[in-house]
This record gives sequence, structure tokens and C-alpha cells, in this order.
Amino acid sequence: MITLTQLEKIHNHGAKNEFVALRGINLSIERGECVVFKGVSGSGKSTLLSLIGGMSKPSHGSILIDNLPIAKLPDDKVSHFRLTTIGFIFQSFNLIDDLSVRENILTPTICLNISEEERESRFQRAAEFANITNKSSTRAKDLSGGEKQRCAIARSLINNPTLIIADEPTANLDQRNSLYFIETMQKLKALGKTILIATHDEIFEHHVLVDRIIHLEYGEII
Repeated sequence: MITLTQLEKIHNHGAKNEFVALRGINLSIERGECVVFKGVSGSGKSTLLSLIGGMSKPSHGSILIDNLPIAKLPDDKVSHFRLTTIGFIFQSFNLIDDLSVRENILTPTICLNISEEERESRFQRAAEFANITNKSSTRAKDLSGGEKQRCAIARSLINNPTLIIADEPTANLDQRNSLYFIETMQKLKALGKTILIATHDEIFEHHVLVDRIIHLEYGEII
């Protein structure tokens, strides 16, 4: 599903404070795989997910997702690709505090030309899958950490993406909610979703969810 070839990301290229965040990344990821990226802070995990997710562009190299060269797409095309293909789950949840759970979950549908019936159907499926339906009218700022994570999971699923990208998804969760997150990812994997996770959390070590653990150090796969 995903092919990375000689991928590099260089910040402040040519300046005195030039920083190479990724160097010479070559990697293939199969459809339906769960791949965990591990490494200390600054190793390049989040940068790699950002590039695969089309949120930034590489300095060199190529990214193919379903044979689509996303790094070469104009901004409007890559935005549409993200909207319809990728579900993002962030460490800090990135919810809008004063919106309700329902409103947060539905935000990715704003740019889609779909009926209210379809929007409602998508909301019900995503909220039920993430077990957050009972909090639909609660504002995001009034949720617990675990509830915020479930809301974020539901939002990531609202447009039925084929790829789930999670950046440090359990960093702000206790063990019980971390285990719930993993159980939810197992259900998504069973549905054929491809899952990429950047994490420090040892809870993913040797877990049946994970097909591969890829270690990064100083922007390189080791």
C-alpha cells in the first residue's frame, strides 16, 4: 500500500542551523499491516508520519500510497486525499474544546458534499464503534482523557479511511485506556485498515496487534 524511496526531510536546508530529520528512508508497508515506529524524541518518528500523511512534503525522495505520488500532488489534491483516505489520531487529541463530541466527530465531513442523512449515518457508526455515543452532547473540554481519545478515534473514522495514523496515541492515557485503544485498533485491523503508530509506549511490544516494529535513530531506520 505504501512505498517510501530514499525519503529525506531537511529543515533550514543550507543554513547554519540545518537539521536532517530523516535520511534515506526506504520502506514498504502492506495493506492491512500494523507497523509501530519507535525511537527517542527527535529520532524522526513524527516527521515520518507527517510525510506519509501528506501534512508536509519531503526534501527528497518519493511517497507512493496506492500508487499515488502524494508528495508531488498540489495542496488541494493532497488535502482531498487526506480527507478521504487517512484518519489521524493525535497525542493531544486536537479536539475543539467548546464543540460537543458530536460536532468534533463531524468536522471532517464539513468539506464533503453529502446529505444530512449520510452525515448522521456516519456519525452513528463512528461513535458506536468508538463507544462514545453516550457523550454526544458533552463539550470536549468536559471529557476525561479516555473519552477524548475515543472521540478522536471516532473522528478519525468518520470518512471511512483506509489508513490510520496515530502519533503517540497512548502518551496521555492510563493503562486501562491504553489497552482500550489497542483493542479498538485490533478491531480496525480486522476490518482491513492499515495502521501506523509512533510511540514510546512499551505496551505495544510483542502485542498481537503489531506486525512490525521499526526503530529509528537520528532520522534513519536501524
